[in-house]
Amino acid sequence: MKRGETLLDMLESSALMQEHISVILEAKALEAEQRRAWVCGHMRESCYPGCEEFHKNALELHENIVEVIAGITRMEQGLAKNLGILIQKEESEGTGGSLADLFGDSGDDA
Repeated sequence: MKRGETLLDMLESSALMQEHISVILEAKALEAEQRRAWVCGHMRESCYPGCEEFHKNALELHENIVEVIAGITRMEQGLAKNLGILIQKEESEGTGGSLADLFGDSGDDA
């Protein structure tokens, strides 16, 4: 397999991962909206002895979603770092078959 084909496969894999991540985020957004609606409809301050207890319980409901989003963010940063390293390596080597060549970029901005 040529280097250019390998790079295209890597980019396609990265794009597919991004698509799957977007589906996960959509599902988590829907879940967050459902939790918000439930909290607004069912949790009342009068059910708790104090305001702090009320807010503590509401925050516990959303903690899981925040952790998932933080994990996905770390994963995205790792993917971006790996692709950035790949691009820098290609540019510093100056070899043919770079990522820019795959998309027809000759390097001229004119």
